[in-house]
Amino acid sequence: MKQEELINHYTAIADALSVPLFLYNIPAHTGNTIAPETARQLARHENIVGIKDSAGSYDSLKGFLDAVRDIDGFDVLNGPDSLIHQGYVDGCSACISGLANVAPAEINAIWSLFHAGDIAGSRQAQERVTGLRTDLYKVAFSPAAVKKALQLMGHEVGDSRYAVQFSDQQLQQIRDIIARYLA
Repeated sequence: MKQEELINHYTAIADALSVPLFLYNIPAHTGNTIAPETARQLARHENIVGIKDSAGSYDSLKGFLDAVRDIDGFDVLNGPDSLIHQGYVDGCSACISGLANVAPAEINAIWSLFHAGDIAGSRQAQERVTGLRTDLYKVAFSPAAVKKALQLMGHEVGDSRYAVQFSDQQLQQIRDIIARYLA
């Protein structure tokens, strides 16, 4: 879609809703990228209150933060688990983390330490989360790997919607990752 079409699309949705709307930039799954300037234009709508950026790059996240920094009441939320700490440093109000399903305390530590003023501790917590993310996502792509890790941790969350078959070796790799990072 062209940026003008995205503006028209999100404006129509925001006009029709009685609840606040967050934009969601996840081009890998939608095939569309919301440009920072598009988010800035949409941020002027009284019912559009923020954006979650899951493009996966620091440049994308920073672009949104820079574009809307002067707009009160419009939040930028970080999506990539690898950028949580840096997102807070640069001004993100929150993150929505897929990995928090497996490691809620570890993800929360990044936020808690950052807001307590322990920037070095927050960065260390981020490094640990990044290690977990890197190792887990080497086994399988994120939704399936997260669900399988949750199952191996004793949580019944159902199977991945994608037809992913884990070998015994992959299951052991995930068990080892859980033991290394979450024990």
